[in-house]
Amino acid sequence: MQLEFYQRVNKALHHGAVAIATVIEINGSVPREVGAKMMIEPTGITAGTIGGGAGEASIIEAAIALLQNLDSSDSDFSAPTDQASGTAVTIDLTGATQRQTQGVCGGTMQVWVSCWLSSWGRAIAQALCQRLTQGKTTLLVTPLHSAQLPYWQEPFPSTSSTVEEPEVQTSPEHDPNFSIPMAEFIEYIRPNPTLLIVGGGHVGIALAEAATFAGFRIIVQDDRPEFAEAHRFQAISPNVEVSAEAIATVLKDFAEVDELYIALVTRGVIYDLQALECLLSPDMAPVWQRIRYIGMMGSLKRIRYVFQCLEKKGLASDRLNTIHAPIGVEIGALTPAEIAISICAELVQTRRKSVNSSSTGFPPILN
Repeated sequence: MQLEFYQRVNKALHHGAVAIATVIEINGSVPREVGAKMMIEPTGITAGTIGGGAGEASIIEAAIALLQNLDSSDSDFSAPTDQASGTAVTIDLTGATQRQTQGVCGGTMQVWVSCWLSSWGRAIAQALCQRLTQGKTTLLVTPLHSAQLPYWQEPFPSTSSTVEEPEVQTSPEHDPNFSIPMAEFIEYIRPNPTLLIVGGGHVGIALAEAATFAGFRIIVQDDRPEFAEAHRFQAISPNVEVSAEAIATVLKDFAEVDELYIALVTRGVIYDLQALECLLSPDMAPVWQRIRYIGMMGSLKRIRYVFQCLEKKGLASDRLNTIHAPIGVEIGALTPAEIAISICAELVQTRRKSVNSSSTGFPPILN
């Protein structure tokens, strides 16, 4: 969803300055994670969220105050390029009576609110949009305390397929709930994760819709041309990609994708075998490093048969054990829509576990 956010930022900057609020540190139970963002326009129009409620209202108030204090010359696109301003806001959700902004989540959030001028902000927003569209991760550095401008750069060089995350740096105010002030906040701006749906039937369509809503980039593969017609998915999103190419051809395009999730919702055992045999072949080694999830739909009998066939072909059982089968969270799903919801829930669960359990990005499930 990063792409959609920065598209909104880029569009708003064509009309003047905006404020961007970023959660830079959390303590205890809070509604959003470090890195969560919200854009605020001078009119109070927002995009994104840092948790809602009274805390978010205080952020909007602080952002509008910052924007009102800007030099009015920024309404002209030729405004100076060396201006930057920001402020830190602490949101207390512990319910403490001495706090002006209260909540009941039980924790505290430190939020950095900075003004992006149209004169220089558009260049950053456009670059981020371009790179996210290309599926590239970008390092964004937001200086704290000074008038230095935010800037982006390529991720640090790495010989592995995952990029080492820098330590999250902390807030510029001496709040006892937070750690020692630092000079800048460093974050990775990642493209939407990619979900390859193998099978364009009823479940495939429903899953494309559910996963689009959850923020996945969707690609559907079905070797039946009549099931790979783009118009079948246009009601979901014009961005859904559909292919009738062979699975091997489609998979080779994912060697540079940051996060790849694969859902096998095919029409039969033979197509599961074709997909998995291709996917787990040595020729697909570059793609393995990008995969975070493989799930296969079917009964236990069908799954056992597929795994037995693959083991007879020499595929290691430890690799097969990484496959989520039967696919989806167990909720008693029966209809295509219910099955799609259960699969989407497992996709989100897998993704968030990967994010929270690793400081080096998203560890591949296949080695």
